[in-house]
This record gives sequence, C-alpha cells and structure tokens, in this order.
Amino acid sequence: MTDIEQSTKSLENLPTEILINILSYLDEKDLYAVQATCRRFLEIINDEELWKNLFISRIHTRLFPSFSRSAKYSVEYVERNRGLSEWKHNRAVKTKFTVTTQNQNNQLEKMVFEYPRCACYSDGVIMLVQLHSRRRKDRLTYMPCTTPHGCSTMHFNINAAVFGRFDGRVFGKLLTNKSHLCPVTEFNAIHSSSVTAITTSALEDSPEDWCVSGCKSGQVIWWCEAKKRNAIQISDKPILRLALHKDLTVIMDSQQVYVVDKMDNVHKLDIPSNLQLSLVTSLSLHFEVDFGGKLLILGDMAEIYVISINPHQDFGFTKSIHIPDLIEKIFIDDITSKRTQDASVAGGDGCYLGILTGDNSVAIINVRAPGSKLRIQTKLSFVERVHTAQITNLVMVCAFSGSLGIFDASSGTELRVVRKTEKFPQFLGVSHGRMIVGSGNVLHYLQYSDQDFRQKKSGLSQTNRSNKWNEVLNSQLDLYNEDENSRIKELERKERLRQKFVGDLDDEEIQLEIALIESQAASEQFQGTNAQLSPVGQDEELQRAIEESRLAYENLTIPEHLDEDAELLRAIQQSQEEENIQRRLRRSHRRVGPLGEIASSSELSNRLSSPEIEISSVDIGRREAYDEDFEVARALSMQDMR
Repeated sequence: MTDIEQSTKSLENLPTEILINILSYLDEKDLYAVQATCRRFLEIINDEELWKNLFISRIHTRLFPSFSRSAKYSVEYVERNRGLSEWKHNRAVKTKFTVTTQNQNNQLEKMVFEYPRCACYSDGVIMLVQLHSRRRKDRLTYMPCTTPHGCSTMHFNINAAVFGRFDGRVFGKLLTNKSHLCPVTEFNAIHSSSVTAITTSALEDSPEDWCVSGCKSGQVIWWCEAKKRNAIQISDKPILRLALHKDLTVIMDSQQVYVVDKMDNVHKLDIPSNLQLSLVTSLSLHFEVDFGGKLLILGDMAEIYVISINPHQDFGFTKSIHIPDLIEKIFIDDITSKRTQDASVAGGDGCYLGILTGDNSVAIINVRAPGSKLRIQTKLSFVERVHTAQITNLVMVCAFSGSLGIFDASSGTELRVVRKTEKFPQFLGVSHGRMIVGSGNVLHYLQYSDQDFRQKKSGLSQTNRSNKWNEVLNSQLDLYNEDENSRIKELERKERLRQKFVGDLDDEEIQLEIALIESQAASEQFQGTNAQLSPVGQDEELQRAIEESRLAYENLTIPEHLDEDAELLRAIQQSQEEENIQRRLRRSHRRVGPLGEIASSSELSNRLSSPEIEISSVDIGRREAYDEDFEVARALSMQDMR
C-alpha cells in the first residue's frame, strides 16, 4: 500500500464531524476533486452540513439573505459564488446619459432606479429612462410635472409623483399609463389641514396605483387612481412618516406608530423615549420598513431600533444596537424588503441594512436575524469619503469621489473598484446586477451581471449567424452560377443559330443571302416538278417560277443606298436561273433509252418531232438568243463583282 493510499485510508477513519470541519476549509473546485476519491468523501461532500460549515468558515454565520432562493446550502453556495464572480470579473459596460430639462441650469432632485426603468425628477419635468430600449433616441421620455404652488410635501417613485399642499389638497401624476402625457391631476377630496406626509406604493404586480397621505390634524386618507377610497382620523398630532405596501400601512406621529391592515385594523405601539426626544428637538430620524419581514427600523444619531410590526406574531418586539459613531444615513436592501420572508430557504432569507457613520465607515446588519440583540455582521472603514451607498442581498456599493467600490455584502471582501465616475456623486442605484450613479443632470449606467454569459451567447449566436450566412451565401452563389451557365449556353445557342441562319436580318449582306437561298429553293422545287412534265410544260413552269421569284424579290424592302447592289443581285439571280435552265436543256439532249443505251441524235430529233412533243424552230432560235443574252449578263455581273 502506497503512502497516498495509507493517508486516504486514515482520513476515511476519522469521525464525520472532524472530516466536515476539515473539508469546510477547501474551495469548491477542491471539494469536487476530493469527492471523486472514495465513496465516503462523496457522501460527506453531498451532505448539507458541510456546506453550512462552508458559510460559517467564510462569513461566520449561517444566517444571510438568500440569493438562489433554494433550500439547499450547496446550491446557495455555488450560485452565490457565481454571482460574486460576475461582479468581480465581468467587464463593465458604461452608458452615459445627459438628462436635460427645460431650464438647462436645473439639477436633478430625485432619482429612482428599478431596472429596466430609471425615473428622475426635476422641478417641472420628469425624465423616464428606458434602459432596455435598443434605440438611443427612444430611451429618454420627458413628461411635464409642474410642482403645485404651495406644495408642503411630495413623494416620488418609479410609478408616480404625488404632492400635498398647505391647504389640504393632494395632486399626483401617474407614470404607468398614458396619463403621463397629461398635467398634474388634483385628487377628488381634500384634508382638513395642511398635508404633512405622503407616499405611494410601487407594486409591479398590481394593476392599480395606491397613495396614502396624512395631515397636520392626524387624518389619513387612502387614494386609488386619484380617487379617495378611505379615511381615518388616526391621531390628534401631525403625521410625520408614512409607508405603504400592499395591504399594510405604517403611520408615525411624534409619539406612536400605527400599523393599519387593509385600511381598517389599527395596531398601535409606542416609539422609544429617546427617539421621541429626537423628534421633539427636530433632530434627524431614520425611518425604514422591511415589509417582507414586517419590521420597522427607526434610528437617531446613535441608536438603531428594529421593531416587529407583525400583528399576528411578536407585535412590538424590539431589538436595538448602539453605534458609537454618528449615524449619517441608513439604507436597506429595497428588493428583499418588499419580498415576503421564507425562512425555509438557505440562510433563513435575511435582509441587510447598511449604516453609514461619521467616521467614514459602513456597518452591515441582518435585521431579520433571530435573537434579542442586533449584531454587526460586517464593518468596512475607508480613507476616502463615502458620499452615498447601496446594498443588495449579494453586494454593497459605495460611491467615492471619482470611483465606485463593490464589496461582498456578507464578508466585506472587495470585489472590484470602478474608476472614472462622478467626482461628487449624489445618486446611486443598484438593481438586477446593474448600477446607476449620477450627479447634476448626468447619469452613468453600468452593467455587470451575466456579462460573460451574454458574451459567450453573443459569440455563439454570431457563429450561428455566420454559419447561416455562409449557407445562404453558398446557395445564392449556386443559383447565380446556374443562371450564369444558362445565360452563356443561351448565348452560344444564339451564336450557332446566327452562324447557321446568318444572324441579324437587318444586315445588307444577309438580305442578299436570303434572296439567293429563296431563289435556290424555288429552282430546286421547279426541278423536282419538272421531272414529271413535258418539255413544253417544263418551259411554262420554268417561266412561271422565274416570274414569281422576280416578283418576290422585287417586293423585298431594300434601302435606297443599296440600289446598285440590288441591281447586281437581280442580275446574279437572273443569271443563276438562266444557267439552271440551260443545264436542264443540256440534260434533255441526253436521254437514256428503255434498255439503258444512250439515244442518238436522230432518235432524239424523231422524239422531238413526234406528235406528243412539238418544238418549233422559232422556239429553238429563241433559246439560242436567250443563251447569248445569258452569257453576256453573266460576264457583266462578274466584271462588276471584280
């Protein structure tokens, strides 16, 4: 047995708990290699306890927000590492938007980012950026939204902008339908006093847009599509804060918090005394609601309180944590906070809260973690000033002067730093693996998530597109070659026909050739018929054929400048016809007898003098004269041709 086999055998003999503890320090790829060595290691690596220990060894807790929404820690671990790897290694695709308003000097006041939309508000104008639009000119939509005169409070989200006035009137503008082309609309009822708080709900799966407003006298009104649905006189003190999500409404005045379920069932709880003091002295109060876990997060400059607002379980249960440094801002994972908690998934489906403090540090707390106390899971300190920050269930993003820092929200590990961003960032949004950072009227849109996958997919589609293009190109080339071959064959066929039939009929030489061909055809036809006629009939047919040929030729259209050639043609034709006649006459002198002998001249003369055939001396003289004329004409024509 080798040393490796002995060491493997000794590891196998260790207790399972020890093996799990040892293997929990290995990386994922090392675990896949170890599980192939033996059956026991395979069973241990497929045990969920090992993957729980992997989380403990890396982030020191088993409680964290779920990324994969799976009940298995092994799946959560793999998916979480994949997501972090995308943020770390993928190339950022940057797009710059300059959001202008009617007044070029106006700056953006509010920005809300929920991919694929980004909404920006400036006094008098709302700009909606459609990030998924392929055509750049269709990405920006400008909507008039003049702030009502005497506005005392407002709220702006991705679905609507609502305003409350000092006289109790409420105005709003919806962004989810064609009404965004209309001006700001006044709601159909008013408060009894000045509006002090107002908010809207941003529900992706709801066909209606809801709004709730509170006034100085403690009245709360629920609105749906600019129409009053319900009203409650919930307090005698001014309403300071409001939060709305689905059927749950959270209302706060200077002393109490009211949790209203379905606009009817009201549950009350007292605000911690030190927070009441902060409200009385007009100090800043931090206010966030985790609707998924039904938790209210309140804080002042040194304390953070997490209060249960679940009417059916632990209502009013409070946990707190003291922050030694000045609390400047708190920010919650907005997407997770609106998603109902599922404790059965890996990590318990927690929700992260970030706390930005005056010493330029950011602390991260899981507000859904069980227990009686809150605990800081990760704390990061920076040299550069953090202007603003956002957190998700996977990463935390901090905006510095001219750069962005991306960190693992669970462990605080730095993933990457993005350079050349805004020097004084005012707005920061993170949604679905994408970020928007901006200041003034300039927004920078950055994409990270799934870049490698999209690039591979794009490369694959490009390859497929290239293959399809090659197939189409080859088929088109085949068709072209076939057409070209057909065209060449047709040209060759026409050339052969032209050579055979003398081609184009407009040529003067072809006209002459056609006349000669017709004359020869007529002569041959005459010879064929003349073989069965008597000499007198032959002469008559011969004269008739000559006359018809002459008339047919005279009917041909010959240009004026070819008159001399036409005369020459007539002479040649006539000479050929006469020569054919003379040839036939010569053949007639040699006749073959019945037994194959050649007839003598006396026999021929007897035949000619027979009653069947009578040839007069006048006819013979006419033939002789005709032969002389023929010879003269032929000589003249030959001389002209020379």
